[in-house]
Amino acid sequence: MFNFKKKEKMSEEEKNILKRVMMFYEMNKDLFVYYSKPSEKRKIIINIFKSLNYDTLPNLGSVENHNINNNITIYRGISAKNIELLKKYVDDFINGEIFLGGRASIYGTGIYTVIGNLDLAKDYSSDGGRNNCGVTIESKLSNDTKIIEKEKIEIIRKFLIEKLKNSYKNDINNFTNVLEDDGALAAILGYDAILVREKNYIIILNRSKLVINDTNLYEQLDNLENNNSNNMKN
Repeated sequence: MFNFKKKEKMSEEEKNILKRVMMFYEMNKDLFVYYSKPSEKRKIIINIFKSLNYDTLPNLGSVENHNINNNITIYRGISAKNIELLKKYVDDFINGEIFLGGRASIYGTGIYTVIGNLDLAKDYSSDGGRNNCGVTIESKLSNDTKIIEKEKIEIIRKFLIEKLKNSYKNDINNFTNVLEDDGALAAILGYDAILVREKNYIIILNRSKLVINDTNLYEQLDNLENNNSNNMKN
């Protein structure tokens, strides 16, 4: 199992990080199978999130008072070909399986949101102005949300991969390859979200930390549906 070298000196933070990641690996070895396709890797990462209960449903602002961080407002744009499909996407986002981005998740697997920039979110929800069937989901974060900056993940990974390979005698490439994904590594480290300052993104890993402004969201859907009905009559 572990093969620590006595002469190696690590800070307490590094020791705790290494211990946490090793314990996760030991308890979840069956998750880390060989993969050859991005879709297979994504499935592994989704299973990591599920093992941490990060797929728990988000909170709704209209249901009850939540202990939220009012300093941060985040937005996510969603678009569809028609109103019925859009309503399905919204329902899936709130009540369905966790959706963790697609091929463009270059900053790590997770739910991509933009901080405070409603105009940019609207641009996403309209596919750059080409689609008038979209909504912007406004959310807050719970006060206890643990956020790590992307730059710190890169520093941790550089130290961590080396230590893991030195600590295990057997091949753990299936594990370390998954750790190249910022979302997977941050989740294993116990973080709920990633801050990408250069893009003003917050990437949500733990969906249960979201508090969605569902009142505003359903107002947007109602307005779209009414506009659609009026257009059909004219």
